[in-house]
Amino acid sequence: MGEARTGGEAALSGVTAELDAALRHAAAQAPGSAAFAELLDSLHVHVGAGKLIRPRLVELGWRLATADPVPPSGRAAVDRLGAAFELLHTALLVHDDVIDRDVLRRGQPAVHASARHRLEARGVPAADAAHAGVAVALIAGDVLLTQAFRLAATCAADTARAAEAAAVVFDAAAVTAAGELEDVLLGLSRHTGEEPDPDRILAMQRLKTAHYTVGAPLRAGALLAGADPDLARAMGEAGADLGAAYQVIDDVLGVFGDPGETGKSADGDLREGKATVLTAHGRRIPAVRALLDAGPATPADIEAARRAKTSPNRAPG
Repeated sequence: MGEARTGGEAALSGVTAELDAALRHAAAQAPGSAAFAELLDSLHVHVGAGKLIRPRLVELGWRLATADPVPPSGRAAVDRLGAAFELLHTALLVHDDVIDRDVLRRGQPAVHASARHRLEARGVPAADAAHAGVAVALIAGDVLLTQAFRLAATCAADTARAAEAAAVVFDAAAVTAAGELEDVLLGLSRHTGEEPDPDRILAMQRLKTAHYTVGAPLRAGALLAGADPDLARAMGEAGADLGAAYQVIDDVLGVFGDPGETGKSADGDLREGKATVLTAHGRRIPAVRALLDAGPATPADIEAARRAKTSPNRAPG
């Protein structure tokens, strides 16, 4: 979303301030734990490190509902709600990296990988360090979730509007959990003989990513502005469609993108046997299907899949 539509970087500075304050607030709840303070401090590199798309969309939802910019009287509420979505997003990424066994996030080691490396450097055996790294990531994600819910529930002085907007955040977490479960199970299809079609995969992606990434922020922003619930719901549905399209592009970048530009591994989806629209169509090519069923894990396997994609004998899309 362009800055001209969402208020630019000046507006986002309020979101950044809310994110920093949320991490400090969480750390202050356990003053006796130096490890907890260290963990919260380490999360600064992940929280707010992205493009802040969801806070931008919260503001866009307000503006679409009112046909006006956010007034000074509404700025703090919009920033706080936007920060709630960003914390939710980061929590989901932290947990998702554990589920997908990804070690790179936004160009930095994933939380579980970073914790594992620190522990190994201190002499902890590799297996124990890996297990503890997962535990640290689960704890970190849970803390981020609780802070997201806290900000959402207290986003506005008008308690009725705050409650309506917060409910969208709460529901988005549940919807995303359902999508994550579908994603995990669909990823096992190469072992079960199932052939998930693109429509089923799109439905999963709509639950897992599109809803909380685009649809829910638009809807929540509109409700915060006082929009009619039906209008806000329609905005959310349209946003979820846009989010699903975005996810298809992201899946392509997740295989063929440059990790230096995308900030994530280029082999994660193939390594984990992820069911994506890309792999669903790729399975029509015998050479690619064989690699996907085997769960390609080496650079040579991945390069072979890429070469097969560009083969003149590939099936029509």
